[in-house]
Amino acid sequence: MRLRARLATAVAATTAVLAATAGFAVSTASATAAPAAPTGLAHWGTNVHLMWSGTTTAQVDLELDLLASAGANSARADVSWSSLQVLGKGTWEKGYVARLDALVDGAARRGIGLVLVLNTTPCWASTAPDTLQQDCTGAYWDRGVTRYAPADPADFATAAAWLAGRYGDRVAALELWNEPNLVLDGVTPLIAPDQAAAYAGMVKAAYPAVKAVAPQLPVLAGSLSFADDAFLQRLYAHGIRGHYDAVSVHPYNEWRAPGAPHDARWYKYDYVLGLEAVRRAMTAAGDTSPVWVTEVGWTSCTVGADRWCVTREQQAAFTEALLPLTAERFPWVRAVLVYGLRDKGRDATYTEDNFGLIDRDNRPKPAWDAAARAFRALAAGAAQPAPSASPTAAPT
Repeated sequence: MRLRARLATAVAATTAVLAATAGFAVSTASATAAPAAPTGLAHWGTNVHLMWSGTTTAQVDLELDLLASAGANSARADVSWSSLQVLGKGTWEKGYVARLDALVDGAARRGIGLVLVLNTTPCWASTAPDTLQQDCTGAYWDRGVTRYAPADPADFATAAAWLAGRYGDRVAALELWNEPNLVLDGVTPLIAPDQAAAYAGMVKAAYPAVKAVAPQLPVLAGSLSFADDAFLQRLYAHGIRGHYDAVSVHPYNEWRAPGAPHDARWYKYDYVLGLEAVRRAMTAAGDTSPVWVTEVGWTSCTVGADRWCVTREQQAAFTEALLPLTAERFPWVRAVLVYGLRDKGRDATYTEDNFGLIDRDNRPKPAWDAAARAFRALAAGAAQPAPSASPTAAPT
């Protein structure tokens, strides 16, 4: 989800770093659900990719155990609509549903509320041209078909409502799409003539459908790549206000420490200045809903390979500082979910591969211990009820 490190900005900040490496102990006991903290933060944890193809049951259990042992109470997991409804309207892929059931069940048993992110369009619902769809034959996903907006937002709403009806009382939130505003090297997660208009239509269709079956489930909209207040203003112009419970944003801070001085001209790429800009846009639109930071983090790729690369010690220090800074400065931020728990690959020079708190072989980086200290500090207050751990019904 990160594919953004080549975006140019200015001025690196000099920062002090601290961190100590240590192995982690994994507890398989259920974690006590963390409180809605007086600071405003109620959800903290990491992003996980446990629904990706090839992920084993053992890996799912390991990552959930790690999060529970660290005091995390939330995790963000992507759910592919294009894998959930491969064959058409009214069909649900039993194998994919069974894996999702197991993930939700396993997280709930450990006191972890999942933020489910619904994205990628099934071929049959996509607005991709026929030259790419090719009757949905072959590897159409490699042709970009699943990145096109749906032809009918009601189809997206149906899938969102299905997820809400099945898991709504047992997960932390449902997030609608991922980074619909992102355009990087000509690639975007939501291809449409007008991204804002297309996304606003999807959100306005999905919100009432979700609330009809799971009125208590928080619905997150925006999922903004960086602190893109301009795109948020376009969404407001398309009538999105009132069709979600919180605005989600990914205010990455590039290679700098959170709160480090930065040129205000580049506020969009700064954690503090960016969140302030998003809140100003919300206030100007009369929007008093909370903000969920559903992605933020640092990559420990080889320093010098990319401007985003930081040392492992810097990654640890920046991650540990992030949560208390957020709690102190932004009482309207309700969630911080670090990107990500595990490295996506083993290429030390590739920016995308190295955002994890643990490496691809499940070995802890210094950032793992730093994040665990921050999570446990937040989890030290009075407990609140955990999500229900009752098993999910068999796929239908």
